[in-house]
Amino acid sequence: MISFQFETYIADGAEHYSYGADYGKGMVQTSKTVSFPESLLSLVDMNIDEIEPAIRQLNEVLWQLTTTREKQYAEEVNALLDELELRHIYFQQLALDWRYRLSRAVIFEQYTEDMLPRKYLYALPDTLRRMQGQIVELFENVLDADNSDEPTSKRMVDYYQRSGETAFRFYPQPIGFELIGEVFTEVLTPNNIYDILDFQLRACVKQEIKMRRCKNCGRYFAVMRHGATEYCGRVADERGRTCREVGAINTWTRSKRDDEVFKVYRREYKKRFARMKSAVYTALLTFLAVSVLLAGVGLLCSEQIMTALKTPPDALEIAVTYLNIYFYGLPFLFLYNILSSLFNALGKSRIPLYFLIFSSLLNVVLDWYFVAVLHRGVPGAAYATFLAQGLSAVLSFGVFLLELRRIPERSNGLFRFGELRAMTRVALPSILQQSTVSIGMMLVQSVVNGFGTQILAGFSAAARIESLCIVPMAAISNALSSYTAQNIGAEKPERVPQGYRAANRMIVLISVLLCVLLELFRTPIIAMFLDAAPSPETVATGEHYLQFIGFFFCLAYRAFAVKICFSSRILAICSGPLPSMLISKIILTTGAASSSRIQCSLSSGSHR
Repeated sequence: MISFQFETYIADGAEHYSYGADYGKGMVQTSKTVSFPESLLSLVDMNIDEIEPAIRQLNEVLWQLTTTREKQYAEEVNALLDELELRHIYFQQLALDWRYRLSRAVIFEQYTEDMLPRKYLYALPDTLRRMQGQIVELFENVLDADNSDEPTSKRMVDYYQRSGETAFRFYPQPIGFELIGEVFTEVLTPNNIYDILDFQLRACVKQEIKMRRCKNCGRYFAVMRHGATEYCGRVADERGRTCREVGAINTWTRSKRDDEVFKVYRREYKKRFARMKSAVYTALLTFLAVSVLLAGVGLLCSEQIMTALKTPPDALEIAVTYLNIYFYGLPFLFLYNILSSLFNALGKSRIPLYFLIFSSLLNVVLDWYFVAVLHRGVPGAAYATFLAQGLSAVLSFGVFLLELRRIPERSNGLFRFGELRAMTRVALPSILQQSTVSIGMMLVQSVVNGFGTQILAGFSAAARIESLCIVPMAAISNALSSYTAQNIGAEKPERVPQGYRAANRMIVLISVLLCVLLELFRTPIIAMFLDAAPSPETVATGEHYLQFIGFFFCLAYRAFAVKICFSSRILAICSGPLPSMLISKIILTTGAASSSRIQCSLSSGSHR
């Protein structure tokens, strides 16, 4: 026959439980220790509605067992007891007691109410609810830490005289006095859950454990050793923060709410972010207008542009078609470049990378579809580029709006001439610089076009290789621009030289590597970008171009990093830390990207 043992005692500020059962092979003992009075507080916070269905089901299965005496119902009782005892340590005693009763009922075939008192289980949920209310009243009237003007004994008497029969009733307890380790301790051997509650509350009153409602979650918690905290240590939110951590944040917020220095900081913070939003909207509207204007002018003058560049007659028509399609997508190109710059300025450099990968892969797929499947030739390739860039620009614009909404401050307006003047003042030198470079490249292109299609093909192929070589250094330079502006905006200028030195080392390494590759392997490299049987003039032109340009990678792009770093510092000094991040990225990155892409498209269009 099964027997069980359940004991509990309090020592060293902790609750100790020891329980087990004997199934004929000796007592299997289990020990648990929790902080005092954790088990009591967890029972007070317990949602009885969640465990009531299990108790009701246990009662019904017991009724089936007493009427049929079938073994399957005994197994269901044990399964429900297993589920119930996981809810709380107090139900462990209940489970052991009922397994003991069930074993006796099976052995002696006595399924009576005395042996299996189902009425006890049936009334258990309502009884626990009543006990929860009584315990809370005891906390409020006797153990509340915020009502400690009188001794606990005096408040206890007043509470019982006032509440009468509705108060929690203490009854004599079968408490033993046992040697635990090297100390004699009061040990309780409870007969039911109420005995455990009685023992725990008795210890709270005797030790004058104070209770206080948490100002965050509203539940009671124990105040140990005259603690002054107003928050408990329970987990308060999905981020894993406790009420004490949330309370510390709230306390700090309240203390700073009326602080004059904090008020000034908050106003300045809102002012800067409002200006940032205004600068963003002004830049988007301005560049949208500029892109539409340039696209319109380009569509009207595309043939004249190609003629001025001395495009060979046999390639003129197809070059004009390609250029017209490109001009249709110019607003999307401008929008994408600006958004990439804005993302970098906000520290979200991965987002434009993802959209760039998406746009590139989509462009490859659409190129194959328009050229190989639909047989649209050069116009098909242009349409593929137009659609890929347009979709990427629209999607990135949507993501940017979501990112911008996370900044709660409102802008000072959608368009401000003051911000436009500030950007224009900074942008004008960059525009002149980029325009000079672009015009120079166009003049070079016009000269090359005059030599015929074979020389043009070699030059265009080498120019594409050069544009690929520029990509890693331009990326490092753009990253250095964002890095410099952000650190200056964060008032950490000491990090700027570190970033410059790291970028300079990477650029020098890449430049040397590119120089070696172009000088040693220029022939197979240029062959990869030409037809299967190119003319000797085409191959020679491409090789001479790569041989000449390779040595200049070691000289030109070291200065590029210096230029970007210096430009960011000047912008930060002249425009303020936060707007400088936006302005530098909008002007420098957008200008460089736009001019380079226009040049590449012109040269590729002429070739085709």
